[in-house]
Amino acid sequence: MRIGRREKIWIGVGCAVVVVMLAYGGVIYPTFQRMEQADRTIKSQKVSLEQIRTLREEWLQIQADRDVMRGQLENRGAEFSMFRYLEGIARQAGVESQIQYMRPLPSNDPTSDGGLVRKGLEVRLAGVGLDSLVRYLYLIEYSDKLLSVESIHAKAVYTSPDLINVTFRVFTLEKA
Repeated sequence: MRIGRREKIWIGVGCAVVVVMLAYGGVIYPTFQRMEQADRTIKSQKVSLEQIRTLREEWLQIQADRDVMRGQLENRGAEFSMFRYLEGIARQAGVESQIQYMRPLPSNDPTSDGGLVRKGLEVRLAGVGLDSLVRYLYLIEYSDKLLSVESIHAKAVYTSPDLINVTFRVFTLEKA
């Protein structure tokens, strides 16, 4: 059986189509899929890298803040007494005579982090003016002695509405 010229052309075209289809299905298409997968992986890794950089910056800021706090602890000295310091700034704020009491708070922090323990005092002022109270709280909060004011309870004095009775807690960190 003899194959004519036209049939040879059709057979050649058919073989070429089969070869192209096999090449596309076996080489080209999988390569494009791998490239798309690699692009997706690169994008997700870039997002992860950016998150890691952000966390690194936060960590460095925390480390810097910790170093500043440790420096403040060192600067205030081993003889620092929160009682004495609060009485001194009460004199500055003009509320020394309104102090009813200063009570130490129990330390509920059995696990000290980095050798630091949280200590606190409860302070009660009776019949104090709002401007004097604000000045006193400002001097406490913005001192370089690592003090923070928490849990403020204020109540107006019944006999004199310009004055208030206030109870608040002051906390600091001390070396364990």
